[in-house]
Amino acid sequence: MSEVNKTQAIKLILNGLAEYYGTALTPTRLAMYAEDLEDLELEQIGMAIKAVRRNPNQVFFPLPSVIREQINGNVKDQAMDASSRILEAMGRFGWTNPDGARGYIGEIGWDVVMREGGWTSLCERTTNKELPILKAQWRELAGALIRKDERKSYAALPANEPSKQIEDMAGTVLKEMPK
Repeated sequence: MSEVNKTQAIKLILNGLAEYYGTALTPTRLAMYAEDLEDLELEQIGMAIKAVRRNPNQVFFPLPSVIREQINGNVKDQAMDASSRILEAMGRFGWTNPDGARGYIGEIGWDVVMREGGWTSLCERTTNKELPILKAQWRELAGALIRKDERKSYAALPANEPSKQIEDMAGTVLKEMPK
């Protein structure tokens, strides 16, 4: 599916959700919502929206972050998963199979492993006695890396220089405003 078709499909889904919650979406708001979700698969979005609708506490139209959290979990969930995968990979792959471990652990978890001195080093120096403490440390480090990754796009903007994307968005907003 082309990006244009995918974006249109996301907008259709969001319009249906807006109708469900009795919310009117402006073209600008709809475009921003769709942009915030376009890196996700349509099937994931549909399943997440279904789960959100079934949540009795969700009485208003959800922000994209609510839909994303339904798919990816929150930072704490992701960090816990990363630290658990590191520990599980030690038993499953051992120190001799770093490639298998990396594929299983995922990028955030692997970043933790690399900051701990690499796969072989981590496996060789980890003892059963230290596991609870190390797992907690890995979880905290994974959480910090996830939060840092979320801020990365903002930190990349040069100081006092608006990005092209922000300029485009401002132009769109100005066109939509009543004269």
